[in-house]
Amino acid sequence: MIYDPRIGAPVHAAITNRSPEISEVLVDVPGFDPNIRFGSVEEETALVRAVKAGYARLVERLLAKKELLINIRGRFGAQALHTAIQTYKIELAHMLLSDSRIDLGAKDHEGKTAKDHALAKGLNGLARLLANLEASGYGGEMVEEQERLERELLKKENDIRDMYEDEDEEFDY
Repeated sequence: MIYDPRIGAPVHAAITNRSPEISEVLVDVPGFDPNIRFGSVEEETALVRAVKAGYARLVERLLAKKELLINIRGRFGAQALHTAIQTYKIELAHMLLSDSRIDLGAKDHEGKTAKDHALAKGLNGLARLLANLEASGYGGEMVEEQERLERELLKKENDIRDMYEDEDEEFDY
């Protein structure tokens, strides 16, 4: 997959440039890594960017990827579910909740869970759903494995950045 830490992966650019159709094609390109994070500040995955943009079909395609680390966090600890709730993308929050890999107890940099964000946004129905899912033990079956893979990804990203820094190229971080 083509990736440059200064501009990210092509799918990031397509989402940023409001091209959901191109984004949907790019996720099927051989070698596409749905877990690469990019952004000058937030370091978001394609999933988080797709949620922010409200691209339901793209979110669905990303969730279909077995290798997707759904709970991966950006620099500020927000995962896709937090983002969906914070941006009032309720349909996308439900879509994310339908994936058993989701970690309902994941906390952002402020120590808030998805349920905390739902309550703060006045999304009481969603907060009740999250509470019920938590009580039933839903989600998080693969949390430890996802955390291990996230650490591996972070090392890979840092190695790529180091490679570019060794070539004395500047970054606009």
